[in-house]
Amino acid sequence: MKTRAEGFTAWRRELTPLSALILAVGVASLGVSMGGTIVFVLVQGVGSFEQIVSSTTSPFQASLLYIGIVLGVAAIGGGYGVYRMMPTKTAREAALSGAALGVLTVLFSGLYLWFRSGEDFALFIRLFFSFDVLGPFTETFFAAARNTVFLAFFGQLIGVVLGGFLALMALSNRAVVRAPARVYVNVFRGTPLLVQLIVGYLGLVTGLGLDVSVYRTGIIILGMNAGAYTAEIFRSGIQSLERGQMEAS
Repeated sequence: MKTRAEGFTAWRRELTPLSALILAVGVASLGVSMGGTIVFVLVQGVGSFEQIVSSTTSPFQASLLYIGIVLGVAAIGGGYGVYRMMPTKTAREAALSGAALGVLTVLFSGLYLWFRSGEDFALFIRLFFSFDVLGPFTETFFAAARNTVFLAFFGQLIGVVLGGFLALMALSNRAVVRAPARVYVNVFRGTPLLVQLIVGYLGLVTGLGLDVSVYRTGIIILGMNAGAYTAEIFRSGIQSLERGQMEAS
């Protein structure tokens, strides 16, 4: 069995110099336009609204986009122009990959140049990228992020366990066992999660006066929702096994 290094060596041998050049030009075009833009903006600073506007509208940043477009057009023309003449499948795929990267570069750079030329570009930056206004709310922001991770982790943990039981029930030969699992999965997959959260907390917990906190309610409902989707994953995975493998296990 080939190792990863041997596989890469074999792949490189099947490339032609021209296909490798086209792929490199495509990678370079995307790196210059997108990667260069991101690095330049970060180097210039994102601490204030004025810094972001200055870096995203500077002539140097525009030159990166134009260079990316030139390289992208070269990759597109070279890739689509010569890929049929490549002697190996690997060489053809490399040429087409370079052309595809060139297309992405031209689209990204063109849309970015068009968008930043608009009159409301500075207003857009102020509304969406004014990170300095987060200063007084830093503690609240990280508390909300912690709660999000907490709810997602424990909700998914419940979903995995519940999904395993539901998958086994759905695979049962007895309709009395299989039917409840199918109804549960269809209901929770067929209704929006937001509706489930509203009904679960406002309809059941608040309406019935249950002594359950909002976090526990959220974890339970998220777990029940995740369990329906996880059950389908487990069920389809088990059913994809051949009958002989199932009997052997």
